[in-house]
Amino acid sequence: MNRSSLILAATVLATSGCLDYTIDTTLRADGTGVRLERMELTRNDDFDLSADEVTALTRSGAARGWSRSVEVQADGDTTWIQQRRRDVRSLAEWSDIEESVILLGTLPRLADERLGPVRLGDVALRSSIQVGSASRSDGTTSVRYREAFVWEGAADAIVEFLLRDIDATLATQYPLVPAVERGGVLGFARARIWDAGEAGLFFDENTDELMTGAVERISAHALRVIRVHYPDTDAEALSDLFSDALSFEDEEGNRLFEELLPGLNLAFNTSMVFRLTMPGTVTTTNATTVRGNVLEWEFSPLDDLRGPIEIFAESVTRR
Repeated sequence: MNRSSLILAATVLATSGCLDYTIDTTLRADGTGVRLERMELTRNDDFDLSADEVTALTRSGAARGWSRSVEVQADGDTTWIQQRRRDVRSLAEWSDIEESVILLGTLPRLADERLGPVRLGDVALRSSIQVGSASRSDGTTSVRYREAFVWEGAADAIVEFLLRDIDATLATQYPLVPAVERGGVLGFARARIWDAGEAGLFFDENTDELMTGAVERISAHALRVIRVHYPDTDAEALSDLFSDALSFEDEEGNRLFEELLPGLNLAFNTSMVFRLTMPGTVTTTNATTVRGNVLEWEFSPLDDLRGPIEIFAESVTRR
């Protein structure tokens, strides 16, 4: 995980790669196929989610076709293994594969909780599949597979969580500032955080300059508002307040983030492998690894919170 994961690196559970999620998909020339999913969750003292909670977050219970087994390693660690197989009987069935949700942002009991305008139950990593084929003039058939993994509401929830912490701190330290004026500061901060995010704060390696710029602009605006009521407000102290809030320096804030958005915490500790076997000869793909007609992608669910992680391949088969 790079520093890209926002200022969120501090929210990561102490272990890395606790959940290994593999999707193995085979597409045949006639449009049929099979999709095998396997999750391996290694349990240790640093991992605070139970197997049942992970099952809820990944919607991988028996009612949805998943089976569970348990393995105890030589070092005493416990590995929960969950698997599911789905057979696809026609080309049209690919887009109808149930359970587009790969990972929920929070547990069902917290679904109606909100961070600003964001309902926590709406935060989810979803996938959508498009499969098609077309006959070509040379007698061959072109077969295409595309799958997109898209986060809904995750970046919004993260930003609103940061703003909630800022709002609480401002209300405590500067109680004479009216709520409507404090709301104006938060609105300005929201816009600046998103500006920095679009410039790469959430996703790039070198974020110090972006972070510094956002903090300077937010604190300068807040200082003008706060000094109307607190003329002696120290500019450096106010800047430190925003810097700490955007860096998750507060342990209590980290704990609350883990409590409200355990699915995002789980995503930080999840590695995904997507393996696709195409019919015929592969002509185009964005796969990480290509071995004949077997293609493989490796990624983290949080590689890009802004847009889709796309799987794409095209192959040619002969009649």
